[in-house]
Amino acid sequence: MILKRLVKNIKKQDWFGVLLELCIVVLGIYLGFQATQWQAEREAKHAESQLLMRLLEDLTNLENENYRIIGHYNVQLEKYNKALEFTRNDDSWKLGHKAWRKRLQPLMGYADPVVDLPVYQEIVATAQFSNIKNQLFRSELTRFAHKLGNTEDSNKAFLTLYGPAYQSVFDHLTERKEFPNDVAKNKEQKMKQLIRDLHTMRNTVSLLRTFTKSITEQASTLRIQLEQDSVKPDSA
Repeated sequence: MILKRLVKNIKKQDWFGVLLELCIVVLGIYLGFQATQWQAEREAKHAESQLLMRLLEDLTNLENENYRIIGHYNVQLEKYNKALEFTRNDDSWKLGHKAWRKRLQPLMGYADPVVDLPVYQEIVATAQFSNIKNQLFRSELTRFAHKLGNTEDSNKAFLTLYGPAYQSVFDHLTERKEFPNDVAKNKEQKMKQLIRDLHTMRNTVSLLRTFTKSITEQASTLRIQLEQDSVKPDSA
């Protein structure tokens, strides 16, 4: 319709009408472009909001679970201290296997720190970093993800130290008749070995507690940023 009027005005050399029709066309294109851009920005903002809400949930879960695990480490470290004190006491070696099992059984094994951040893994896999507009927050999130990976690698390294000591103590627990009676045959050497094993296990748990505290504190910092709505697009 507009095109017909435009052609008609050109034939009539009605230049004002031509100009008016052209303005209407240009204005229509401009408004259409603005509407499309507004809709795209709205969808991008919604996508970012949904992504950050899911990330907030992941950070909260990671933080809560690791605080629980840190509490477990604290209790376990106290038990190690009591077990070491018990082991160094000569009177303890006069007791039977049942008494030793009561002291050593609670020390066996430990909870791994929680290092999974599923939403971040999804962001990397689907290239959604552009949906998070704040570049500073993106950098902090990336550093935190790398720290989680380093913690996981460290846990695997700690296990190579913990494993042999764990197996040694476990063997004592399964030797119901021999332990601790067999220690009398070579008490000094076997006592020292048991103490070394308990120290190795204790130090592993202590190091894990340190690493877990560090990632939990950083998760808390990121969570607070999200909760306070401080993650906003850059002004640029």
